[in-house]
Amino acid sequence: MASGICGTTATSYTTSELQASFAGSVLPSGPSRTSEGLITEAALRSHIDSLKSAGVIPVRPIMSQLPSGTNANDPKSPLAIYIQKDNALLNKIKVEFCFYESRYRVALNILLDSIAQSSLPAPTGATTQSTRQFEVYLPITKKLNQKLNDVTQISNAIAIERYALSRKDNQDINSINSQLASRAEELRAQQKILTSDVSKAELHKRMVDYTKEKNNATSNLLTLYAILNIVAIGALVILART
Repeated sequence: MASGICGTTATSYTTSELQASFAGSVLPSGPSRTSEGLITEAALRSHIDSLKSAGVIPVRPIMSQLPSGTNANDPKSPLAIYIQKDNALLNKIKVEFCFYESRYRVALNILLDSIAQSSLPAPTGATTQSTRQFEVYLPITKKLNQKLNDVTQISNAIAIERYALSRKDNQDINSINSQLASRAEELRAQQKILTSDVSKAELHKRMVDYTKEKNNATSNLLTLYAILNIVAIGALVILART
């Protein structure tokens, strides 16, 4: 199944695979959350700082302290090393997002199918099976939605920091952030529905706007690449000016 920058992904997973954790995740463990299930600002800030301390998020070199004649094209220069590490972080976030996005779409599709099946006339036993499937996949879908929201929050926090450092060198940042925010809002809207205490019929009604086709939209990863990569653009602008 093709899905934007995530490319071709699996169309089915076992329940164990759906609940698997991404190796080397950038996500926090047991962070404080808001009533809506999002990471609190304080917890997010603390996690970003911890990722910096661990070297996962590279610290941008202070331009005024770089040796004169520093060339970003020199692979051994502090600036080039920083850009290489930042690109590695960029790829890490992309891979993790796609890891959970692929599973989320599969889980959500199964969840919606189970709701649809339980509302149709069926032979004896079929409704019981769909009900059991619903009970299994609802918590899995909720958890995957939360992980995607967490990745989005972390990438957005990094983007905001990059934005501040770049001093608006990239004039497209507002448009890019808007696109990322759009996907984040969609995920959070789904999260509210998935975590609401309603009947299956009501859940199906609320989820009708989020069909299988709509859940193939992960093109926001393209914007995530652009957001996190503005450091390279900013560095080039600074070098050009000096």
